[in-house]
Amino acid sequence: MSKMSVNNIEEVFVIQKFSGLLLGSASAETTVDRDVVAGMLTAIKGFVEDAFKRKNEDLEMIQYGSYSIIIQNFHTYYLAIATRGTLTLQQKNKLYDNSLELGKQHLNRLVNQPDNTTSSKIEHQLRVHFFNNSLPQLN
Repeated sequence: MSKMSVNNIEEVFVIQKFSGLLLGSASAETTVDRDVVAGMLTAIKGFVEDAFKRKNEDLEMIQYGSYSIIIQNFHTYYLAIATRGTLTLQQKNKLYDNSLELGKQHLNRLVNQPDNTTSSKIEHQLRVHFFNNSLPQLN
């Protein structure tokens, strides 16, 4: 898997789709209460999707000021990537493509077969994939 290298990625969250439970996260520098962000993203996502009553459509991006949150939806969870600054169309597409690849290769298995180390394993995969660094290797 190719590593994602967009310098303005600040935080990445893996959130259970229907409950809003934070399954794992990683950040360049911890600045927010991750559980609060996960709950708020789920509320916003649910509101927008319900308000427009579109079948088979998901919210894909939230933008506020100089921040964007790119959302990659999967069946039981979604990946939210918070970025600072302007992203080109090519960078956005690369984020979506790499997120899909990460989900298929690692996150789907971790989310659908949870154990007491799932959150740590998800954080490890996010760090390696988005921040090009990692925590100590997990078994």
